[in-house]
Amino acid sequence: MMKDKIVNKVAQSALVTFDLEELYPKGVLLEVDLSQWLDQGFILREKEFRTAIKNYDWNQYRGNYIAMNCKTDAILPAWASLLVTAQLSQVAKQIVWGSIKDLEKHLFSQAITNLDLTPFKGKP
Repeated sequence: MMKDKIVNKVAQSALVTFDLEELYPKGVLLEVDLSQWLDQGFILREKEFRTAIKNYDWNQYRGNYIAMNCKTDAILPAWASLLVTAQLSQVAKQIVWGSIKDLEKHLFSQAITNLDLTPFKGKP
């Protein structure tokens, strides 16, 4: 038989906590695959690529976070992703090269870096 009462000392302490889910970005995370504009998903034909990028409806990405990548093993010149980024930057909140997971990591890292720690100063 226990004579001592179990006390939750952590709950009674002055520890300050915050919910990491509050740092999760508000908005939609979308993926843009550059292989959709490549011939057979692998070959970049410059004229066709530039025309496709110019005529594409970028408004579907308005106000969203974008993970840009190429799902195939195509070798792309650097200007290809820059051309897509130039279009996306007019409508998207933020663009990251990589997967949705990479985008989430980047956004969390950015949120933590920008976190105001003043309310936690001098507290355990």
